[in-house]
Amino acid sequence: MTGSLDKIEKKIRDMGEREIEEIEKDAENKVSQIKGEIAEEAEKAHNQVIEERKSELELIPRRILSDARMERKNELDSRKAAMVEKAFEEAKTAVLALNKKDKAKILKSLADNGSKQIDDPVIYLDRQYEDLLPGAQVEDIKDFGVIVRSADGTSSVDNTLNSIIKRFDLSLKPAIVKILFKE
Repeated sequence: MTGSLDKIEKKIRDMGEREIEEIEKDAENKVSQIKGEIAEEAEKAHNQVIEERKSELELIPRRILSDARMERKNELDSRKAAMVEKAFEEAKTAVLALNKKDKAKILKSLADNGSKQIDDPVIYLDRQYEDLLPGAQVEDIKDFGVIVRSADGTSSVDNTLNSIIKRFDLSLKPAIVKILFKE
């Protein structure tokens, strides 16, 4: 009986060893399969990173060129703005360089224009120009032109050179740019 028990025991051991071998083979196959999948995924990730880097590298020259163009445009716009400001300053200088007779005509025109907009107008001008517009009140305006105020002080029109230029600044700049730069 011990002999048959030994045979059964050997048969069970052999079957167990075969099952263990099959389990180990199956596990090795699964490990190999998983390693292959990991290698595939790693290769895909590697290729994706390379493609992304290529795309980023291709964008660098475009960005540099775009930045250079923008900087050039900003510099050009800045120079144009400076030239337009210079044109305004030259216009002011030209008005201030006029003879007394022409300045008097301009002051009269500015006073008349302002008086049309104000009820019961009082005209003010800088002390420096008081002899050019008789009847005007003297005030420390520190600018060429006139300020027209109502007698009660509730409304006024500032027709001084700097004020006029400021009012027309937005509408005149495009015209000046067009003339200066033929745009």
